[in-house]
Amino acid sequence: VPAPTALHEEAVRSAATLDFSGAPIRVVRPEYLIATWLQPPANNHGRKERAARLRESVQMDHELLDALIRRFGLSW
Repeated sequence: VPAPTALHEEAVRSAATLDFSGAPIRVVRPEYLIATWLQPPANNHGRKERAARLRESVQMDHELLDALIRRFGLSW
């Protein structure tokens, strides 16, 4: 899958491998999904709301998310 930005490339490299009905699949971690939703020009109000809901609804590495936001110059 082509990655349009460095953030997307890192998200693909850091994807978790999960089992889906006996088949391994790679899934982007929620920290990276949130960060991509905060990246311009896709960071509209709807995506920011989804990012906030996801941040509150799943267990994640909040330190990693904060580091991604700082490193890629993102904001809520």
